[in-house]
Amino acid sequence: MQEKESRMQEKESRIQEREILLLQKEADSKKRIEKREKRLHSLIQLLLHENLMDDLRRVSEDAGYLEQMYQRYGL
Repeated sequence: MQEKESRMQEKESRIQEREILLLQKEADSKKRIEKREKRLHSLIQLLLHENLMDDLRRVSEDAGYLEQMYQRYGL
């Protein structure tokens, strides 16, 4: 009987550990998304401020150009 309870407690403990890991991964993922959004927002503001509409359109269509613009503006 005690052995069965012990196994159940171990199983519950492993489940809790997995849940904690999943919550941590979710929080990390949200932070990465927020960071990318902030970076893109900053670039959009810079391009609008400089009235670079062609560049703004191009970064929305071309991921490679988007990365180039991030580098150009130090983002």
